[in-house]
Amino acid sequence: MHGSAAHAALGILIAGLALAALAAQRRPALQLQAAAAAQASAARGASPRAGASRPASSATVRALRDGARIELNTAQPQDLILLPGIGPKLAQRIVEERTRRGGFAAVDELLAVRGMGLKTLAKVRELVEVKPRASLRTDRSDTTASTPP
Repeated sequence: MHGSAAHAALGILIAGLALAALAAQRRPALQLQAAAAAQASAARGASPRAGASRPASSATVRALRDGARIELNTAQPQDLILLPGIGPKLAQRIVEERTRRGGFAAVDELLAVRGMGLKTLAKVRELVEVKPRASLRTDRSDTTASTPP
């Protein structure tokens, strides 16, 4: 009987870990759904709740939904808060650090932002990118540029 109790406890532990892993995977999807709902509400003219920032750009929501990455050198704070572990204050500090540096040269430079640690960086590393500075367009009037597939 002692062995079967241990097996039952182990089974419960494994089931709990599996549920926790599933919940962690669903979190970014839920954040995207919330951002899309906020955008739809704003489009209908509904007033955002007090203290809420502007909704994420629809391009950013679509990009994350489709598996693309957010470009750190052009993302706005409302786009960055879609990332796991990044709230409004950290998003603002990321933008401030980017401005101070004149842009990021690598994703790892996020570690210079107060509040960004190795764990948060690990969560967002596959969701963000830094394009080489030469490839960032500075002239916004050029509308003939094509986006890569």
